[in-house]
Amino acid sequence: MALEGKIIAITGGASGIGLATAKLVASRGATICLADISPDNLEAASYHFTTLKTPFTICKLDVTQRADVNSWIAGIIDKFGRLDGAVNCAGVIGKAHGITPLTDLEDEEWDRIVAVNLTGMMCSLRAELRAIVDGGSIVNISSIQGVMGNLLPNSSPERNYMLRCQSSGFPGSAAYSATKHGVIGLTRCAAKEVGARGVRVNAIAPGSIVTPLLIQAQDANPNEGKNNPSVLKREGTAEEMASIIAFLLSHEAAYVTGSVYGADGGWNC
Repeated sequence: MALEGKIIAITGGASGIGLATAKLVASRGATICLADISPDNLEAASYHFTTLKTPFTICKLDVTQRADVNSWIAGIIDKFGRLDGAVNCAGVIGKAHGITPLTDLEDEEWDRIVAVNLTGMMCSLRAELRAIVDGGSIVNISSIQGVMGNLLPNSSPERNYMLRCQSSGFPGSAAYSATKHGVIGLTRCAAKEVGARGVRVNAIAPGSIVTPLLIQAQDANPNEGKNNPSVLKREGTAEEMASIIAFLLSHEAAYVTGSVYGADGGWNC
């Protein structure tokens, strides 16, 4: 799955799945253009890739700022002359992820999560689609919370079966679940709109993955992840997600578009 010479843009690229993806595609010959909101994470990523003498650029970016997103992509085109692929990883969770019911959800919390996870995704995807070469590939990060309902530990088997068979949100995560459903909608619409150019747009739907976001969720809710019904009986890693993303970016996935790749250890099987 060589990506030699490809120019790949990654939002949320300085931590978690984004950083793991950057490391993997760089090892396969790509030039990586990292954007992230955290200066500390960007500094650490910059040190890593400088040490390896990997071609890269970094940009401090808030994906909710449309003009800044457009300028970032325009800067990539100015510097390298093209954009071959992109990975949209930037995202946030609620302050009390998995705990706060919709009836207690504050407007500010809803607005913050939607602004980053959905509007920010749209801004990034739109700018990338305008710039990407024909035959390019974009991968968006959704979530298992964008494709299925949660299993409730005290519910009957019948109730849990119903939750597994419908596309609904996880209790206590209304805003996050809504945005991750939205990412899938954006992905599928975009895939249909740009398919004639040979541009592919896919999403992955990770389950419980060991990343800073999961640690943040567990800090707020100690039960987060304890009821993870992965048939593999473990959490996934950012590196495992990166392998799927690298495949979707590569020519080996040339006939794959508009798809949502479940990466949840069998949670949704």
